[in-house]
Amino acid sequence: MNHKSTFIFVLTNYFIFYFTLPSFAQKNYEPGYIVTTQGDTLKGYIDNKDWRKNPETIHFRKSIDSDNTVEYKPAQLTSFYLKATNEQYVGAIVDMDQLPVTMDKLIEVATDAEFFSKVIPIRDTVFLRTLVSGVVNLYMYEDSKVHFFVQNKHAKIEELVFQRYILSNVRLSRQYDGYKKQLTTYMTGCSTIEQSIGRSLYLESDLTRLFEKYNRCVAPEIVQVQKREKIKFTPGVIGGLSITNLIFEGSSALYLTNVNFSSSTKPYLGVSLNISLPRGLHAWSLYNELGLKSYHVNGIYNEESSISPDYAWNVDLNFAYIKLSNLARYTYPKGLVRPFINLGISNALAVKTENKAIEETHAKPDKNALSTLRKHEQGWIGGIGILMKKWSVEARYEQSNGMSNYNAISSKSNSYYLLLGFRF
Repeated sequence: MNHKSTFIFVLTNYFIFYFTLPSFAQKNYEPGYIVTTQGDTLKGYIDNKDWRKNPETIHFRKSIDSDNTVEYKPAQLTSFYLKATNEQYVGAIVDMDQLPVTMDKLIEVATDAEFFSKVIPIRDTVFLRTLVSGVVNLYMYEDSKVHFFVQNKHAKIEELVFQRYILSNVRLSRQYDGYKKQLTTYMTGCSTIEQSIGRSLYLESDLTRLFEKYNRCVAPEIVQVQKREKIKFTPGVIGGLSITNLIFEGSSALYLTNVNFSSSTKPYLGVSLNISLPRGLHAWSLYNELGLKSYHVNGIYNEESSISPDYAWNVDLNFAYIKLSNLARYTYPKGLVRPFINLGISNALAVKTENKAIEETHAKPDKNALSTLRKHEQGWIGGIGILMKKWSVEARYEQSNGMSNYNAISSKSNSYYLLLGFRF
C-alpha cells in the first residue's frame, strides 16, 4: 500500500470515530416503574441495557431529561418494570447452587452421596427476570450458569434443582432432574400437566412452555408470559473500492520475491446477511458477506548476469475471487449514528487466474509466474464503521495467504476497503 492509500485509509478511520465517539456516552433510558421495599411505586425511566446476564444494579430517573439519577440494588426494590420490552424483574433473596453443569467443568466424585454432600447453596440478593407469572411463577437468573426459580403465590422463591456430575469409577456423567419432582408439588389441579413435566428439559423454552400451559389450565385470566427475543436476520448489499498489494517472500523465483508490485484499485460488490443475537439490545451479531474481489498488479524485475545478457521480466498478475466473509460484529445499540467494529475470517475461491512473466526483449520465452496456484485463499478481516438508519460506511482491512502453492515461495495479499452498504 502506497503512502497516499495509507493516508486515505487512516483519515477515513479517524473521521468515523471522531464524529461518532460522543454517541458511546449515550444511555438507553426507557419508560418504566420501580416498586420499593416500602411499597412505593415510582414511575419514570430506567436505563435498559437488555441484559444478557441479570443486572446487579439499575439506574432510575423520574424524567427523561433529569440529571438526578438514582442507583438501586436488589435489596432496595421489590420489582422494576420496563414498558418497551414488557419485562419485569423482582428483587429477591435466594439460595443458589453454584456447581457447574457444562460437560467440560463437571466435578468428579466416587459416589452419588459424595456429590450431594458438596451441594452447598449460596444465599444472595439478586434481580430475577420474570418469564411467566400466574398462580405459579417462573423466574430466571444467569451468572456463571443459568438458574430457574419457582414461586407459588406469595411463598418463598425456590430454585429448581438440576445437577450433573461424573462418577469416577465408571467415568460416566450422571444427571439429577430434581426440578421435575419439585414441579409435581407446585403444579396441582391440572390433570394433563404431569406428563408435560416429565418431558420438559431444563431449558428456558421448555420451562416457559410448561409454566404457561399449567397457568392457562388453572387460571387463564391472570397468566402473563414474557416473549422471548428472537434472532434477527437483516439482508443487505454492499459495494465500494478495494486497494490490494501483493508480497512474495522466498529464496527462489526472484522475479516475484525481488519485485515491488504496484497497488491495484478495483471495485468490490457483495451481498450480506447480518444475524443479530438476542438480548444485549442486539448489539452482537454474526455478519456474513458474499462478494466479488479482484486485483491486477504488475512489476518489473531486472535479471543481471556477468556471464550472460541482462533480461527484464514484466510480471503481470490478474486474479478474481468469489469471497465469503464471516465476522463477529459489535454495534453500539442506540443513537442516530451507531459505530460498529467487526473481526472475522475470509475464504475465497479463485474464478480468474492470469499470471504471466514476460521477458521484455523476447530473448527468453514467456512463462507462468507460478506454474501451480492455490485457488482457495484464506485470510482474516478487521473493520470499523458506522450505521445510519439503513446505510452503513465501513473501512476494512484484510490479510490473506495469496495464491502461491509452493513451500519455498510464500505469498501475502493485503487489501484495504472503503465500503458503502444498504440494509433492507
